[in-house]
Amino acid sequence: MAREHDSHKRLPQIDLHRLIWANAERALRRALHAARVRGEAHLIVITGLGLGNAAQQPVLRGHVEAWLRSEEARRLGVLGFRRVSRGGALELALLAPRDRQRVERQIEED
Repeated sequence: MAREHDSHKRLPQIDLHRLIWANAERALRRALHAARVRGEAHLIVITGLGLGNAAQQPVLRGHVEAWLRSEEARRLGVLGFRRVSRGGALELALLAPRDRQRVERQIEED
């Protein structure tokens, strides 16, 4: 049986840590678009643990998580996420291509 962090190595990834939020948001949108084009079901977003700042608290992860809960992220195919790699990364569940039309109809109805 593969350990949890080993299984994430096979998933597509984007590394955002050490980026400011404005740059990270643009990179995340591009990565989501690319994942949708490829038909990926998951994407790993590396935010870092937050140990590189004076407060030793994660900053970027909070911005990313808030954005992932937004309507915009939902429209871009984000179904949900969970923290992985001791909280230094997020595993995103993405809309499968076959489900895209169903979800788009639901968004229009809301």
